[in-house]
Order: sequence, then structure tokens, then C-alpha cells
Amino acid sequence: MMLKRGFGGMMLLLLIVACVILWPLYQLFGGARDVEGTEGHLLFQVTALQMELLHKGIQEASAEPVAEELAALKERVFSASYAHEKLTLAVGKESLNELISLRRLSDWIIRVQLAERELSTEESAVLKECHERFTPLFEEYTELFNETGQLYSVRSERLDEEDREIADWLEEQLGL
Repeated sequence: MMLKRGFGGMMLLLLIVACVILWPLYQLFGGARDVEGTEGHLLFQVTALQMELLHKGIQEASAEPVAEELAALKERVFSASYAHEKLTLAVGKESLNELISLRRLSDWIIRVQLAERELSTEESAVLKECHERFTPLFEEYTELFNETGQLYSVRSERLDEEDREIADWLEEQLGL
């Protein structure tokens, strides 16, 4: 009888030790993509702010389409793109894709800047259209994560769709 209680106690102790060791390992390496309270969630907040600043920059540039505004807009595109790239790495490329439209917008801005002249009426119209086309993307972006810090896969898919549509349109504007 004493042998059975000792063996059962030993098994219980081993089970507790295994749980204490395995649970943190599971959380670190195999757990859910919950970024609340982690660097990933903080990075999302920074990226969302960069996206807001970019949205405001596009709005300002489209309201007053002059060549000087493009340098500031290009910096905002770069900052937002860089922050999104880091967020993508934090949550996983299988969960969140690159925003191709930001690269295309940067390409368009560089192309216009290389001309070293005032914006044409067509280019001004493109900026105004950019504001209209990017607005749904930015709205989708702010809702990527829920209040517990988990990525909404449906929102990520919608973001991809919006991004692809804008990228295709910008490629047309670039003549690609």
C-alpha cells in the first residue's frame, strides 16, 4: 500500500513539474498569435499611428497638390511602410502581408519628383484619387487587431484586397 502512494505521489509531482516547464515553452514557441502586452502589440500601435500620419499626409497633399508636399509625403510613406514591415515580421508573414500599394505610391512620388517641375493636373488628380482609394485601407488597418490583441484574419484578408486594388491602380498610373 505504501508503495502505491509513493508511486502516485511521484507521478503527480512529475506531472506538476512537466506542466510548469512545458506551459511557458508552449506560450513562447507554440502559443496563439496573441500580441497583447507584447512588443508586437506595441508595434501595432506605432504602425497604426504611422498609417494615420500617412493618411493625413495624403489628405494634405491632395488638398494642396504642390511638388513641395511630395517630399514630406514620401517620408510618411517610407515610415508607414517600414513600421508595417516590422509588424509583419512580428506577427508572421502567414498572418499579415506586405502592403504593395505603399511601395507603388512611393514609386509614383519618386517619378513625379524626378520631373523637377510643378505637378500637372493629371498628377494632382492622382493625389486626390489616392486619398479616396487609401481611406478604406486605413480604416481597415485600424481594426486589424481586436481588444485582446489578436489579429483578425478576416480584416487582414480585406486589407490585402484593398491593398491589391490600390497597387493595381497605381501600377496603371505608373504605366507598369
